[in-house]
Amino acid sequence: MTDDEVEFEGPGKARSLFYGALSGVGVAVIAGAAFYLAYSSSRTSARSVPQQVAIPSEKEASPLPQPPVPTVEPKGTIAGAVSYPSDYIPDDMKICARNVKTREDECVLNGSKQTYSLSVSPGSYLVWAQSGSETGRAFYSKAVVCGLSVECTDHDPLEIEVVSGEIVSNVDPGDWYVPG
Repeated sequence: MTDDEVEFEGPGKARSLFYGALSGVGVAVIAGAAFYLAYSSSRTSARSVPQQVAIPSEKEASPLPQPPVPTVEPKGTIAGAVSYPSDYIPDDMKICARNVKTREDECVLNGSKQTYSLSVSPGSYLVWAQSGSETGRAFYSKAVVCGLSVECTDHDPLEIEVVSGEIVSNVDPGDWYVPG
């Protein structure tokens, strides 16, 4: 008999030994389970439990870098009157402006309207009107500025300078009498 055993007489003796043995097994099971949980959590914590990250306060946090904002230079406007050597303006009339530097054309189909407005990027431009049924163009020229009289013999197109956000008005492409 060991020191842990208590001797009883009768049927209670067997019961007491059984419960004593059972409590010893229970302690061993609990201790084993605790060891297993401690061991398995130490193994899995390194790979599956995310580590805690300190979140900085608003004072410590720096703003996130922002992508660059593309700068779009505001366009300028060319405006003027439309004319045609007839008693009407053709429905297919378009007004165009050619950037002198890039040689790119920007056009607007104006129809039979007597005025036009064309939005373009800043730069120097030559402006003309053209009907789809005509092969010729009517430029805004020195003759237009002169008044289109018979004394106005210089038909060279005029360059106009367009500035961002501004309107260049009275650019009337009406020199249909360009010598051939």
